Amino acid sequence: MNSKRIITTYKKLQKQDGEVVCIQGVFSSRKEKKAFSTNRLILEDGTEIVLPPKISEKLPNLFKNEYDEKRMLICGNVFIREIPKKYNIIGRKSHPYLLDLSFIELNDE
Repeated sequence: MNSKRIITTYKKLQKQDGEVVCIQGVFSSRKEKKAFSTNRLILEDGTEIVLPPKISEKLPNLFKNEYDEKRMLICGNVFIREIPKKYNIIGRKSHPYLLDLSFIELNDE
């Protein structure tokens, strides 16, 4: 994977709204007291990227508590501002979302 194309900060992410990107960060399986718990990828600058609750069966299921605080590389469509209605996102958080995941890799060095 070309390291120039891997996004690690919000500044690099801003120009990619609606595009397929590869993001590297630290996985966080946050359990909230609200109705929805969310998996997130935390970038170098602290930006939180919301990940989908379910992933394709074709991808390794790394969205587990045992991988909390592990570095991951995840590719998919990033939505910063508006998320298309087809995704049926209810109770949207203000953070960017990474959807339609196409690649997940544990990248803990």
